[in-house]
Amino acid sequence: MFIEWRLNKHYKEGDKVVYNNIYYKCIQSHESFIEYGNPSQTNRILWTDDKILVELENNITLWSINKAYKKGDIVKFDYNLYYCIKNNLSNIMNSPPHRRDELWSFYKLENSKL
Repeated sequence: MFIEWRLNKHYKEGDKVVYNNIYYKCIQSHESFIEYGNPSQTNRILWTDDKILVELENNITLWSINKAYKKGDIVKFDYNLYYCIKNNLSNIMNSPPHRRDELWSFYKLENSKL
């Protein structure tokens, strides 16, 4: 959920804000002082406006048992992201680490803080 960005507010890593109709994710905890500027002025230092990253994060789910996954799904399992390369119904024996390269592949985001 995104909230309106405001001055004089403490933001922690992972907070999501909207400023001038652009969505940002906090990548470094900080207090929003006038001297720091708004998210568009501190993009890539305190905030990221990477639309792909924000969209991707909203589509990532935790891997779970007894769920049908389809090619292209992205899941989080033990602090890693995996990309589904073949449709499957999940069970403990076909979790991403157990069936890597057959059903799942590592999904790596450069400079990501997901």
